[in-house]
Amino acid sequence: MFEQKFSKQQTNNPQIRVYVTNLGRYNEGKLVGDWLNLPVSNNEIDTFLKTKVGLNKHYEELAIHDYESDFALCEYENLYDLNVLAVKLEQMSESEKALAVAYCNANGLKDISSVMNVCEQINDLFVCRVG
Repeated sequence: MFEQKFSKQQTNNPQIRVYVTNLGRYNEGKLVGDWLNLPVSNNEIDTFLKTKVGLNKHYEELAIHDYESDFALCEYENLYDLNVLAVKLEQMSESEKALAVAYCNANGLKDISSVMNVCEQINDLFVCRVG
């Protein structure tokens, strides 16, 4: 189901956008990379890494040199984990996303597993009581 729902490359309204570079080529003085809009299918990530970033047996490492996201990202984030987070963000309302961002910022949460945990539990973290 995931593969079918997110089969089109470069969604029109990305939840997370990252500029991914080939770290080996970068260390050699050459910038090889491109922007990737998430979420996409895992197959599309694999193809992107081979064709746009040039990962292969000789060049195996990547780095995120720029990003557009409501959450702080590290240079060495796992793209597949970021993709899972992007899927979750796509399922959330704008108010839920805003609460998750505020909660993560207020508590200094920056690693993807913590951010994902907050997104998964956003309704439990902020229970509204009326009356």
